[in-house]
Amino acid sequence: MVLIGYYHFGMVLGRGKFGWVSQATHRVVGHYVAVKHQPWAVGGDTCGGASGKHVDCQHADETQWRAALENEAELLARISHPSVVALLEVVRKPSELYLCLEYLGEITLASMVSQDYEEKGAGLAEPEAACIFKQVAAGLHHLHCEGILHRDVKPENIMIIPSHNGEMPIAKLIDLGLAALWDPLSPLNTSCTRAGTVVYMAPELTSSAHVYGPEVDVFSLGASLYYALIGEIPFMEYLRNGKRGTTAVFGLQLQHEEALDSLTREAVGLLRSMLDANPSKRCTLPQVCGHTWIIQEYIPSSRSLGANSSLIVDCHGGLDISGLFSVIGKDYFCGESDESSEFGDEAGSSEELVFVKTNHSRSIASTSSSSLGTVSKLRIRSSSSNNIEDTKDILVNMECVDRVSSLLQKDNDHVLQHLGEEPWGPVGGIYNLLLHAGLVQQI
Repeated sequence: MVLIGYYHFGMVLGRGKFGWVSQATHRVVGHYVAVKHQPWAVGGDTCGGASGKHVDCQHADETQWRAALENEAELLARISHPSVVALLEVVRKPSELYLCLEYLGEITLASMVSQDYEEKGAGLAEPEAACIFKQVAAGLHHLHCEGILHRDVKPENIMIIPSHNGEMPIAKLIDLGLAALWDPLSPLNTSCTRAGTVVYMAPELTSSAHVYGPEVDVFSLGASLYYALIGEIPFMEYLRNGKRGTTAVFGLQLQHEEALDSLTREAVGLLRSMLDANPSKRCTLPQVCGHTWIIQEYIPSSRSLGANSSLIVDCHGGLDISGLFSVIGKDYFCGESDESSEFGDEAGSSEELVFVKTNHSRSIASTSSSSLGTVSKLRIRSSSSNNIEDTKDILVNMECVDRVSSLLQKDNDHVLQHLGEEPWGPVGGIYNLLLHAGLVQQI
């Protein structure tokens, strides 16, 4: 069994362009994680490996893929949302990179829809689909608020933790391998960069020179919703004059009408708005989240769960899974804003400064007691930056810090120091995993 850091590697869960995803077990906490990594090492010192500048050699693609994983780690480090897969730890070695993510099982929206289609010749029931897409839309909107475009929204990139005892299924957006930073003052252009899976790609991305923004993710989400409800992809890929395109440029056409007739009027209206071929007329994510169809009451389905469904739930210790670190002042629901601090008056207690001192950054924590236990406000820096100004304030669960201290046989000061210096390092990985495994009450 391969051992990397605190992780024992198990079976391979999937293979993609930028690497593999393997199941691994944390040997201290004893819970599963998903590890995204390259199944190879970027070496080749004799052809530029030492400098990391591979150009026309066998390692050029490997270096490019390593850069894509680094980019994904950077973007995930910015994100804390219950509907986006959480980064737990980053393990860096001279020629290897491992992204340790929360384990979400093996059921994707694609596999769930495929099972339903095989059994009854149709997609998901509308209340179940609405419940799933409400969560994904909220997570996607959070990415956009953080200046990130996903650029590869599709059923295969939506993980599902099935409903259990009548509770709602949990949906999480994964795979930021093609994601990119986006600035409305300097939008991306298809002449320089485009990405996505063609059959779910917005039509403007097939243009030779077209600026684009969050609208492309809305379209891909709409195409995924169509697939979830109908059981078939809405658009087809074609090749013309050596260029790839899709029938999405024509929008929803007559051939879609028969399928749409099986849906409610509200569902059809939302699909048409999300799949408008004109990005300026396409609805926004806050509009999607507030749509009457999306917010409909959830009705538990009678779906037959696979043999591994209980394992998928049990590996989390429960279904109340939320983000790793709560960034102070953020509200994670679409189109809403809450200016109040999570250290509000209702806590009813005075604050006390506690130690956090590092050689690399100024990390200050304050504790506050509430009905949920003791929390600390901690200033951390990005896992990939040594810039002391590149910091943010987070809330730290002190019960979880106590658990980490006990597991590592270190004092709390040691744990807080490492959380401040390297939030996605080995100590941070244990802290994050304890929260996501449900072993410590969420703050």
